Amino acid sequence: MGRLAATRLYYTQALSVELVYRFALLQSFLTIGITLAGLLAFWLAAGAAAGASSSYTQGSLIAYFLIVSALGLIHDNRLSWNLGSAIRMGKLSSSMLRPYPFLLSQIAFAAAHATLRIVLCTPILILIAVFVPAFGDAISAMPYEALLSFLAAMALSFAIGWLVKIALGTLAFSMTQTWGPELIFMSFYAAASGIAYPPDLLTGMMKAAIGWTPFYYMIGFPTLVLLGRIAGPTLEAELLRGVLVLGVTLALVIVLWRRGLTQFEAVGI
Repeated sequence: MGRLAATRLYYTQALSVELVYRFALLQSFLTIGITLAGLLAFWLAAGAAAGASSSYTQGSLIAYFLIVSALGLIHDNRLSWNLGSAIRMGKLSSSMLRPYPFLLSQIAFAAAHATLRIVLCTPILILIAVFVPAFGDAISAMPYEALLSFLAAMALSFAIGWLVKIALGTLAFSMTQTWGPELIFMSFYAAASGIAYPPDLLTGMMKAAIGWTPFYYMIGFPTLVLLGRIAGPTLEAELLRGVLVLGVTLALVIVLWRRGLTQFEAVGI
């Protein structure tokens, strides 16, 4: 009975803490809601198109989700955390005295992280292609031109992904804990990046809206390009749109960074 009472006490205390932090609870609610809304929109669109051929086979779906998973690992760096930590802990002060731009050093670390992940993921995908015939057939069916286009798509993916993480990190100029906005970021990332479903199966306004988000260009876009599902004039149009998204994201980062530095220097940390 003693352990049962203690367990009940811990449980009620945990509930009390969760209810006290109402704003954090609201953020969690928004995070779950945004994520599930994205998944629901996909499955509704996929269900409406069930009568028509989506041109996805078992092998191409396996290939899609394996490539998406690999790209997710490659993008899973600590860029926003490193930047936020440098701002909160005062490391930015000494770094700004150096001639080398601080943000470029952070991007260099992210690039090194991505390089290592690529080196680790590539042989694993090759082994899977050898031992899983469906995946191997899908890989061998990829057009050669798609590989060249994939390199351009990945360059855009890295640039946008790093800028998004930098924008998240700059929130540390205004708040001591940035986990709330990062949770909301992850929910939009899950809903719009394509990690949970192929975004080219969406239709209508939802597909158009997702196509203008940076999340789409981080994961879904390069994967679809590699699989040859985006090519020709469509590829050119989406690359151009991606450059526009990159420009807007870069402008946002510049504004947030300059505004943050003004606050940082005014406080005198």
